[in-house]
Amino acid sequence: MAVNWHYIPNCCFNCMKIALTIPGFSAHGGINVILEWANRLSEFHEVTLITSKLGKHQWYPLEKAVKVTTDIYLKKYDCLIVCSPHHSFLLESKHLPDKCFVFMQMLEDKFKPHDIAWQRACKAFYNAKFPMFYISEWNYAEIKRSNDQDVYLGNGVNFDLFPLEDPIKENVILVEGWEPSNPTKDVDYVGAKVAKELKKLYGCKVLAYSQLPCKEYMEVPDEYHVKPNLETLNNLYRRAKIFIKATKCDARSTAPLEAATKNCVVVRGIDKGDDDLFVDNCYKVGYNYNQVLSAAIQAFDNPEKAKKKAEELQSQIMIYDWFYWRAKVREVIE
Repeated sequence: MAVNWHYIPNCCFNCMKIALTIPGFSAHGGINVILEWANRLSEFHEVTLITSKLGKHQWYPLEKAVKVTTDIYLKKYDCLIVCSPHHSFLLESKHLPDKCFVFMQMLEDKFKPHDIAWQRACKAFYNAKFPMFYISEWNYAEIKRSNDQDVYLGNGVNFDLFPLEDPIKENVILVEGWEPSNPTKDVDYVGAKVAKELKKLYGCKVLAYSQLPCKEYMEVPDEYHVKPNLETLNNLYRRAKIFIKATKCDARSTAPLEAATKNCVVVRGIDKGDDDLFVDNCYKVGYNYNQVLSAAIQAFDNPEKAKKKAEELQSQIMIYDWFYWRAKVREVIE
């Protein structure tokens, strides 16, 4: 089942000029979410992305109506959404629009705990006096904000980019985030260690992808992809019976939702985060080798139960899609 995401010309009677900030255009889940916000809002408003690092966005398409600029003069906009601490300095501008918001996707201070300047930028972002959109309950609780205008949202899946399918699965597992890119990720190589053991127990093929080249447990993956493109990602999800992601913490990962478009069984090792994942729609356990391995073994040994979980997660992403979340955002900013 595919959902069409056709661009609708700007025709809203209360059309605004909206600026969203974006750190850059790398192939990254958080970047893709900002691009999705820009695309969806551009169906009703004039949208501009403000960036300090111009570049071609990777495989995630950007609607032609969305402008990109390095110009930080804000007086020409009706609404500003600062989407990361990289642009927290804009919140002190003398030319702020009447409507200003911050959008917190993750506690980004945890990415660079020893960078004093970055910590300062993050603190200014978290403590902004403007309403906040946030996507993680534990992130929000940790910064201890008390603003009744703050809004809790989720992430959707773009079904044009990740079509809903129910392919015939091979004896294949897929590990996402093999190499840790920051201290919140899989620093103990839980995903790699579990894959190694599953390969021994079930003779399964191991596929993996990551932001970084493989440095550890290089003998385990049968295929390893660095920053895979859209075609490769979809092909990996089609082939994999079980999708494994292990991190110390996250806010709200998009990868398990993308994998759900192909009815992958999600095994998720995490101590905090991923509010979309529950016991009914995946195998969610702590960030611990034994727990993740046990969950994956359950998925292998009880395929009917695992299939029901995968179907539940796919049903969920079909309900809470980008149309659903766009409506929530529009309610606030309009």
